[in-house]
Amino acid sequence: MILETTTIISIVGWAASPVVNKLVDKLQWYAVQRYRWHQGLPEKLETLAHFLDEIGSTVNVVGARGFRDPKMMCWLCQLRGAADEVDHIFDVLDYEIIGSSSSQPDDPSAAERGGAASIGSAELCGRLKKLLAKLNDIRQSSRGLMQASMLAVAGAGPDGRSRPVTGPLLPQGLIPLGYDGQYEDLLAWLLQPPQGKGGGVTVLAIIGHGGMGKTTLAQRVWGDEHVQGTFDLVIWAWVYNKTSEADLLGEIWRSAAAAARRRHEQMSFGGMQLALQKLVASRRYLLVLDDVCNDEAATERQRRDMWSAVLAPFRQPEDIGSRVLVTTRAVICADTLGADSSRRLTLDGIGHEPFVRLIWGTAAFGAGGSVEEATRARRELQQFLRSSSLFPEPEASSASASWLASNWRCSPLSAKEMGLELRDSRGKTKWAEIMATDSHSHRNNVVSVHESSFRHLPPHLQHCCAFISLFPNKFRFLPEMLVKMWIADGFISGDDGSSCTSMEETARGYLNDLLARSLLQPVQDGDKTYYVVHEQIHSMIRSVSASYFRMMQPNYCAAAKIPHTVRHLSVTTGCVARLKKLSLLKRLRTFILLRDPDPSAVVTAIDEDLLKELEGVRVLDFTGTDIKHVPSEIGNLIHLRCLALPQTVQEFPEEFSKLFHLQTLIRSKSKYDQTDEVHYHTGLDVAFRLNARNRTSLRQLKRMNSLRGSLIITGLSLVASEEDAQKAQLYSKKSVRVLTLEWEAKQSATARFLEFVREATARHPTSATDLEVLEGLQPHPGLQMLHIKGYRGISSPSWLLNNCLRQLTHLHIINCRNWNDLPRFGDLPLLNHLQITDLESVTEINGCGPFKSLETLVLSDMTSLEEWWWWTAARATDSGGLFTALKKIEIFNCPILKLPPPFPPTLELLRICNCPELRDIVRDRYRGVPQPILDVDFLMWPISKVAENVSCNIGDVLSVLMIYRYLAQEQDLLDILESYESAIGPY
Repeated sequence: MILETTTIISIVGWAASPVVNKLVDKLQWYAVQRYRWHQGLPEKLETLAHFLDEIGSTVNVVGARGFRDPKMMCWLCQLRGAADEVDHIFDVLDYEIIGSSSSQPDDPSAAERGGAASIGSAELCGRLKKLLAKLNDIRQSSRGLMQASMLAVAGAGPDGRSRPVTGPLLPQGLIPLGYDGQYEDLLAWLLQPPQGKGGGVTVLAIIGHGGMGKTTLAQRVWGDEHVQGTFDLVIWAWVYNKTSEADLLGEIWRSAAAAARRRHEQMSFGGMQLALQKLVASRRYLLVLDDVCNDEAATERQRRDMWSAVLAPFRQPEDIGSRVLVTTRAVICADTLGADSSRRLTLDGIGHEPFVRLIWGTAAFGAGGSVEEATRARRELQQFLRSSSLFPEPEASSASASWLASNWRCSPLSAKEMGLELRDSRGKTKWAEIMATDSHSHRNNVVSVHESSFRHLPPHLQHCCAFISLFPNKFRFLPEMLVKMWIADGFISGDDGSSCTSMEETARGYLNDLLARSLLQPVQDGDKTYYVVHEQIHSMIRSVSASYFRMMQPNYCAAAKIPHTVRHLSVTTGCVARLKKLSLLKRLRTFILLRDPDPSAVVTAIDEDLLKELEGVRVLDFTGTDIKHVPSEIGNLIHLRCLALPQTVQEFPEEFSKLFHLQTLIRSKSKYDQTDEVHYHTGLDVAFRLNARNRTSLRQLKRMNSLRGSLIITGLSLVASEEDAQKAQLYSKKSVRVLTLEWEAKQSATARFLEFVREATARHPTSATDLEVLEGLQPHPGLQMLHIKGYRGISSPSWLLNNCLRQLTHLHIINCRNWNDLPRFGDLPLLNHLQITDLESVTEINGCGPFKSLETLVLSDMTSLEEWWWWTAARATDSGGLFTALKKIEIFNCPILKLPPPFPPTLELLRICNCPELRDIVRDRYRGVPQPILDVDFLMWPISKVAENVSCNIGDVLSVLMIYRYLAQEQDLLDILESYESAIGPY
């Protein structure tokens, strides 16, 4: 078995991850549980733990030392396949435990033992027996391989290669092309006259992917005569892969001593600091740090402290015009060295014209053998290039020119590689093939330049980054989609009780880490933020991760070429037919169907046989299809964590109730635009929507306790009793953060008439039943956001009255017209946003309690509301601690409200509309203030604006701010505002 360099990079990254240790931890957890195991299973699990413990020691050494021995790499590939099988078996055991423990909810002891049924089966034991034999062979071979690898000399990295050393001089024959604007900006910044005050170290960063021309631009600036004449001392230090203070400062000291024509001496770190400080003390210097990379083993604080120590000698008491110029691939390095956004140059391509000129310059240089042959070859190549689409005629359409500019906005390295291939080839046919290559980003040298960016990533980021290779070039990712899929595939650690950080928060942190390392780039489209990957980075990721993550496209549908090691696969809909009966499908953990650009290849139904083959899949994405129904075979995918479906699917089969591990159901619209070949999700709903009209719906939720994120349940008006509601077991869904309970979102005319008839014949015929249903839908205490819509009961459920939801931050109660007895919300410690809308029966709200976290309060369409009851309690306690964080109050359409909530000094925005009774409160509470116009609406006014101009308590001027807008006489309003200006200042 021969492994490519890219495979070695990926497998060493896997070895450095804690995957084997996690499996051992899982076995230890099984050992302490009191389940009824199938006969012989505990002994096999104990043997498995022994094997994995010994193998794990070898894996840890390989991951730490980065061994590159080919036999060791093959051994790791075998182990990775075996580890996937172990994880698969554990998933089956967990599935049976969930099913068995919830089958008898009234018997706690049965749940602890795993119920009456035993965990495991004869088939599973047989499978585990074969796996143990395989692991035993792996264990035996690891001993000899470890001894052999210990004798080998570990290279600088997993592939033993490094980047070429750079210096300040441009290579012979290299003519810098492109980036003229950036060059002028860089010169202007470097040559700024000294400010004379405000010393320190001023840093500018040139940021761009490998091969984008960062070093060439810095070399071009170095050689500029104005730069050489302005700076007293110019220092160039190539600092790639140097991650310690001593190594960094040593490289800088050697370069500085040479630039100052001083003899270089070996000295300690402190000695180098003092020598450099003396050298640059009164000189205007330029320090160029080329190819700065991020130390992934260090924390952010450690990296900042390290660079602070390295640059300490270069601090000067006042600004005399000294500069530090940094080239780097990662934004995080610019952050670490203190180059803010105003002092950064981002290089993302040289454009069409310089790109073509660079191709020609490289292709023509040294072409041919003899002088005659070289001349003839250059002439033929020049004619070919001029006749190709690279050189559009002046009258070419703007659309064609735009396409060329977009398609060929590439790196200088791509142009050089293309030119070299053209130079070394003969004949128009071969040249045409080279020109037709996809923007020439897939050339080996171009891809290899970016490999170090992947190789230096921590293992957890390597996995997340590799997942991106499953999607086409130019794909626009919604961050929520990546977060959900990463969690489902097991790339994210968390929610184990040892950390307060949720898995979603951890995954978003990983996204930010990839952004900081310039592997992802944000794109704003309206109010949505997408992530994209640069074309060359995308090619590199596909190359490095191809053994485990593979994408099949229309021009590459050969299933036979898919390695047996692949566990994550994406295919366009036109390639689906070639996958049938492929043994690889059974081992897949991710399967994604992408929309084919060919309209005839659209998929409107999922082959049931295909679902049967995907028995181990954890992430299943059908958003690239137009299916309307999900086959019942979906219930057999017991490992499924994330299911993405198009919006065309509206109903789910009853077999959904078997998906115990399901965490997220994504409803999305995917798009493929043939004009620009951009793929993306136009909308993403990460909520699990359920319609209670299907009588089995709540029962479907019973054992789906792995659900994450948002859960929306609609149609609750058809739930008959508290027992039916309890079947959903919402209390057990610990990872649901947002819960929406909706009785009837929209009613037809007939439904509204029937509702009217029921209300005319009985006061509240359904209120008691609805209260029981709401009682039965009690969520877990960790819920963060709760929406209750259309509830028809009179009273509050006990779990709201008792303030059980101590983690609640957002509460929305909407269109609950019979509800007249609201709970006391003030004691919810984390409540940040409270909205109460369209509760016709509420006459007063108990506003007692500190409301210490509340920032936004919204009351609207409360036609019977008379008071927010807080004044008496506040005066009695004289605590002065009410609403200490409140910033925004909105009160709309509360016509008889006489006692509003308090208006604390923290208030920043007040909006009151159609609340005529409040004018009396204003008159009584703030006597001596001129009376406002008495009519319809209050004027919205940002209170913080006024507070800056009023030297008194904000509460004393609220009546001035509450100016009625006299709709019939706009000029009167302007006159009033002008008369108030002298008192409150300009608004």
